[in-house]
Amino acid sequence: MDSDKNNVSLLDLQHNRIHQLQDKQFIGFQSLEGLFLQNNELHSIAPGAFTGLAELRKLFLSHNRIHSLAPRLFQDLCHLEWLMLDNNQITELPPDAFLGLKSLYFLTTDIASPGPLCLSRLAGS
Repeated sequence: MDSDKNNVSLLDLQHNRIHQLQDKQFIGFQSLEGLFLQNNELHSIAPGAFTGLAELRKLFLSHNRIHSLAPRLFQDLCHLEWLMLDNNQITELPPDAFLGLKSLYFLTTDIASPGPLCLSRLAGS
C-alpha cells in the first residue's frame, strides 16, 4: 500500500470534515502535485504536516476554520505555485509563514494586511 502512495499525483480530500493535520500527515506521497483540502473543518495544522511534499504545486486550504499558520509551515514546498488560504479565520501571519516558497506566484487570502504582501520578501528570496 505504501508504494502506491508514491504514484499519487492529485489527492482530493474536499468535504471530509477533517479537523486537523498532524506532523508528516502526507509522508510517502512524494509525487503529489495537487492537494485539495478545501471545505473541511480544519482548524489546526501541525508545523510538519507538509513534510516530504517537495513536488507539490497546488495546495488548496480555502473554506476551513484555520486561525493561524505556524512559522515555516510551507518551507519544504519549494515547487509550490498556488496557495489558496481564503475563507478561513486567519487574523495574522508570522513573518516567516511563506519562507521557502520560491516558486509561488498565486496566493489567495483574506487576511487583513497593512500593505501589499510581497511574496519575494515573504519567501525569503
